[in-house]
Formats: sequence, C-alpha cells, structure tokens
Amino acid sequence: MGSLNKKGKLNPKTLSNKTGYSIKQSRRFIKSFKDNTFLISHKNKNKENVNKIKDEVKRSIIEKYIEVTTPCKEMSDGHYEMTHLDFYLDEIKDKFNVKYGFVNKLLNENFLLTSYSKRIIRKTMKKKLKEGNLAELKIQEKILEFLRKYKPTYTEYLKTKNPPYVKHNYDFGHIVEVDACISVWIGIKKYYIYHAIDAGTGKLLGFWIDDEETNFGYCKLLKQVLEKYGAPNIIKTDRRKTFWSKNSVTNLTYCLNKLEIQVKSESQPTFKANVERSFKNAQQIYYKLFLKHGLNTKEKIQKNYQLIVDAYNQRYKKSEKGKRNQFIKLSKDDLKDLFYTTKICKVLKGFYFFHNGKAMGLFTKEDKRVSMKNQILLRTNMLTGEKFVLDKNTKYFAREINDDLLNEYINEIQDNEFLKLEKIKRKSIAASKAIYQKNENTRIALERWSNSLKEREEKIKIREIELSLNI
Repeated sequence: MGSLNKKGKLNPKTLSNKTGYSIKQSRRFIKSFKDNTFLISHKNKNKENVNKIKDEVKRSIIEKYIEVTTPCKEMSDGHYEMTHLDFYLDEIKDKFNVKYGFVNKLLNENFLLTSYSKRIIRKTMKKKLKEGNLAELKIQEKILEFLRKYKPTYTEYLKTKNPPYVKHNYDFGHIVEVDACISVWIGIKKYYIYHAIDAGTGKLLGFWIDDEETNFGYCKLLKQVLEKYGAPNIIKTDRRKTFWSKNSVTNLTYCLNKLEIQVKSESQPTFKANVERSFKNAQQIYYKLFLKHGLNTKEKIQKNYQLIVDAYNQRYKKSEKGKRNQFIKLSKDDLKDLFYTTKICKVLKGFYFFHNGKAMGLFTKEDKRVSMKNQILLRTNMLTGEKFVLDKNTKYFAREINDDLLNEYINEIQDNEFLKLEKIKRKSIAASKAIYQKNENTRIALERWSNSLKEREEKIKIREIELSLNI
C-alpha cells in the first residue's frame, strides 16, 4: 500500500508518485494503514455515471426531437419551437428510462435549445453559433443539417425575452384581456390568432383565427366568451380602432357598454401581459395540435376552436377553481343581435332608401312590404351582415330591391299620387258646387227678403193715403 523509508515510516510523496493519487489522498491511505482500517472505494471513483446511458439512447432522443419538430417547423416556416418539457412529457417519459434534467441537458449541449432555456445557456449557445461555420462544431450530421436549415430562426429567438410574470390576484371574470397575434400557423401564409384570457386565472376563454385583425374576428371571439361564461366586469385591449377612438365611442365598445362592460385600452404590452404571454405559450402546442388532428386549413381550425381551448387549458393547468366567479350570465334576448353598427338613412317616397349605393326596402317576416317615415335608423349585424330596423320592439328586415321591384314601387307611387290628385279634384268640384248652391240659396233668400220689404213699404204708403183722406 505504500513504501517504507529508511526509518520505517510511510512516505506520502513516494506513495503519490507510485499510485498516481494526490498527496492528500496518499495521507488518507497511510493513516488507514497505521490504524489497520479499510478504505471503501466507491465504484464510481473516476466520476463515471453508475447507470450510464448508452450513446444509442442519446442518439435516439436527439433523432426523435428532430423528427417531431421538423414537420411543425416546415408547417410554420421555421417559427415553431417545442419546449424540452413538452417533448419530454409527450415523447420520452413513457418510452425511455431517463429524467427530464438529462434530456434538457442533452438537447442544450447539442444546440437544440429554445427561447425558454436559461439565460446563461442561451448566451453560451449564441456565442458558439456566432463563432463561424457550423461544420466546425463536433455535432451529429442530422443536427448539423437541422441547424443549417433553421439557424436564422434560432438566432432570432435567442435574442427574445420572456414576458414579465404577472400575479393573478383577480377574481374569475373580473378582467378579461383580448388581443391578436400574427404568425405562420399553416403552410407559409401568416394568420392572426385571437385570444381571450382571464386575468385572474390565466385561463383561455375564447379562440379564433382569421386572415386579418378585424371587427368580425373580435366579435366572434367575444361572442364565445359571452355565450359560455357571461359578461365580465372589464375588458382590456390595445388601442385599435375596433375598441378605441379619440373623440367618440366605437360601435363594438358601445355594444359592450350596453351590457355594462367597461372597456379599457392602452398601447403598452404590460397593460395586458397575460394575453401577451399566452401567445408564446400557444406557439409550443398549436403546431403539433394542428398536425395531430389534421387541422390544415383556416376553416377547420375555426370549426374546432373549442378543442384548441381545452387543449391549451389542460396543458398549462388553467382552471378557475378556488376563485370567485364574477361573470354575469346573459339571457337569449341580450345575446340576440349583440354586435351591430348603426346608420341613419333618408326614406324616399315612404317606400325605399339607399344604402351603400343600393336601393333597399323594409319587409316583415312574412315578406310583406312596410312603409316608412322620413328617416330610419338602419342596424347591421357585425357577424351575419343582416340589416334590420327596430320599431317598438318589432324587427323589420332590410333587403335589396331589384330594378323591376323598384319600377313597381315608382309606378305604384305615381298611381297613388294620381289617385290623390283625382280625389282632390273631385273634392274641389263638389266643394265648388256646394259653394254655388249655398250662394244661390242666399240670393233667393235675399230676393225674398227684398220683395217682402217692398210689399211692406207699399202697404205703409197705402195706409198713409187712407189716413189723409179720412177713409
């Protein structure tokens, strides 16, 4: 176990030179030799993993990660990133006897990292990626090909920062944050996804996807929330013309205010941090979810919006349990014709009006034509495009009038006007005759009165003559 010097003592330095151990370790051996004890050496004394994972398993994990993420990246034009935790839970946990820490470290060491990786790891990998040619890095060919194809995307999200953490101290339904985010979700075309997030729980309440960020998209999103949960106290948005106007109230905000919902708009992202964070979370699961269920068109995604909402809340464990519900349930009457625009239209001849250059008229449910006053308040449903007028809680539908029907209107109007003139003419003739007859009767009465006066005067004269003659 060592060597004895001339004086019969163990020499730590000599023992260290012969065995290769350090002087400190040699002293431990000498002490155990003197005390007649044993040093139990661990099997893993050279720092080799006891349960060392084979290189084949490592290679299989890396190839599986590339296999899973490549279709999603092609679908999203390279914008998709799958977190290591999602990959471990979905693909590795039940198939390989390894822990998440090992998988995370393995992927990071091979440059397969995400923007959710730790800052020091992202900083180190960013530096290595900037050093030059990827071929100089000692990595597998599949990883090298993968990085060469998606290197611009990697360098972009290495610069990104995670959204700020926000404490959820609100009741369920007190504040709902709505916004839309543009990204490549299907093929190479960019789409907007709409989210409605409860600020108290972080739960996804509504989802929609469309080509543009429009009033129609927000109406679809809010209708899901109002029908399923009810009316929240406050809705937070950014300063888009859909919700915010400097000098007036927008149509959508006016409709929400009628339901006693307060709408607040600010241009700062931190004002609605929950919905901003949800878009980054969505990028981790939506691509894979779309591929899994064959949602390869915008229309299919719109039809299965509830599937997406449930998958998001299940993945991130979002629930309203333990929170007081402040949503106010709405009746069917409140939800009927919920979002609409208004316009004052001038009525011509009491039968038709013009809207966007088209002649229109009002009809009942039975398709009977309705006459109108001088002007009407025309309402247009933002979701269906249906145009209608409300008069004393009675709904009349506005429809476009074709040329034949319009000519029929005009002819009917002309006929009515002719009949009115004829009626007035007849009345005037009858009135004239009545006046003439009245005047004739007056003349006859005057003649009779005049004759009676003459007869009376003659009688008076005769009497005077008789008195003068003493007859």
